[in-house]
Amino acid sequence: MTQEKFAQSLNVSRKTISGWENGRSFPDITTLLKISDMYHVSLDNLMKESSGAEDYYQTQIKNGIRAQRKSTFLYLLLLVSFIFLFIQFLTNWKIPCHLVIIILLICLISYLFSYSNGYEFHSLKYLFKFFSYFIVFFVLNSILFVATGNLAITQNMYWNFGIIIGAIFLDFLLSITLTTLILFIPETIKSKLRK
Repeated sequence: MTQEKFAQSLNVSRKTISGWENGRSFPDITTLLKISDMYHVSLDNLMKESSGAEDYYQTQIKNGIRAQRKSTFLYLLLLVSFIFLFIQFLTNWKIPCHLVIIILLICLISYLFSYSNGYEFHSLKYLFKFFSYFIVFFVLNSILFVATGNLAITQNMYWNFGIIIGAIFLDFLLSITLTTLILFIPETIKSKLRK
């Protein structure tokens, strides 16, 4: 079988096959399973015949574990900062708001960039779900904010405008964060919740 036919049967490029043969890269686990099935060779034999494959996959596993730990840490930090900001949003108990907002923003951005299942955003259905949750949370937060009496209207028009803009910004931030916390749960936490 030629490199080209082999590449076509695995849905990869001929250049990818060449990289595997020269040890510059290695196939992913799914492709290894296809090769194993195609040639009736055990995965154990495939791995033993490749000189650097074991090191490559061990590194991949270590990187995966490190990424999961980082993701879980960021998720928990995001959850704690969300709780602090939500308490501040709805009560008169005031902690340094700017610090909580900065920590929340850093955690939110870091978590979204490090989230391993980012491919979900390519689905129109998932985007619709994300924006639906966001709109519901935005409306609920707005109602809660007004109902708790935190929207104190004064005679100063500029003061009122600042309060309203600040409330909208916090509401937006809380809604995005809550949507993220619900829809983007790390696998380590999901597996513990299932048990």
